[in-house]
Amino acid sequence: MRIIGGKFRGRKLEYITDEETRPTTDRIRESIFNVLGSKIRGAIVLDLFSGSGAFAAESISRGAKHVTANDIRPDAIETIKINCPTAEIHQLDFRVLLAQLKQKFDIIFVDPPYNSDFAKEAIELIKLRGLLAPNGIIVAHNDTSTPQIHQSSKVKVYGRTRIEFI
Repeated sequence: MRIIGGKFRGRKLEYITDEETRPTTDRIRESIFNVLGSKIRGAIVLDLFSGSGAFAAESISRGAKHVTANDIRPDAIETIKINCPTAEIHQLDFRVLLAQLKQKFDIIFVDPPYNSDFAKEAIELIKLRGLLAPNGIIVAHNDTSTPQIHQSSKVKVYGRTRIEFI
């Protein structure tokens, strides 16, 4: 895994090798950031289920103004610290973090473990708490075997991964 674009383009990323974590491939991340385009520059970004911090690192590299990364697992937090030393990092259950956040985000990445209802629950909490800025985008990942999470403005499918731009 590597950073695909921006000032840190080509930099290798550390990643977790366990059964719970499925790093998003470079190809999928590149496609997502192509869709986001210039919206990332100057954006306030939340990477809610950060894992290795690849989305946070890519956002920093492409000029995001502020990046918040969160994961509940200690091994993920250590990896995020290596990949994203300038990010604001939290180790909280996503529900607790969403209840504590006060600011609005321009881009929110929601990439929970497959076979969970966490994406749908997280999106509902984001809406309820008003955490998405006007014209903000939620980029949600899910397995194609599960129902679509939300009425999305754009959906892309890569193998068994579905990306929804909400």
